[in-house]
Amino acid sequence: MNLKILLSAALLFAFGPVALAHETGEKHSHGHDHGHSHGDGHDHGHDHDAPGPNGGTILHQVVPHVELHVTKDRKLQITILDNKLKAAAPGNQTFSVTCGKRLSPVRMTFRKTDQGFISDKALPEGDRIYTVISAKMAPDAEVRTIRLYLTFKS
Repeated sequence: MNLKILLSAALLFAFGPVALAHETGEKHSHGHDHGHSHGDGHDHGHDHDAPGPNGGTILHQVVPHVELHVTKDRKLQITILDNKLKAAAPGNQTFSVTCGKRLSPVRMTFRKTDQGFISDKALPEGDRIYTVISAKMAPDAEVRTIRLYLTFKS
């Protein structure tokens, strides 16, 4: 095997998790500000690490922003948020999630409720679950894909 290819594979194996943490939007801290913007030209004036109204994680990758919350029975609850990050009435949004192990993924669909959307299945067992969320925020909008890890304390 070519030494250059072998070295590249070793570097990818060694540093792949660092790149994945950035791509998945996992919370991480290494002493600097990424200086990212939402691309809409204005400051939202809210804390990106603050929990949502149900204590879940706010996903800023979609507009309107949504909160992702794990219920007591390990189902996923998605709440639409207004500009003040308060719960808002759900509209014509659609969501799907694929999570768990690559060889045996769990595929979830969501039904609309008065408070937002709830998954049809519970999360698989585990303390760290790779999760891919597909969000369509309007009937004519493009599907946004959000990748993250759901981490639970033991």
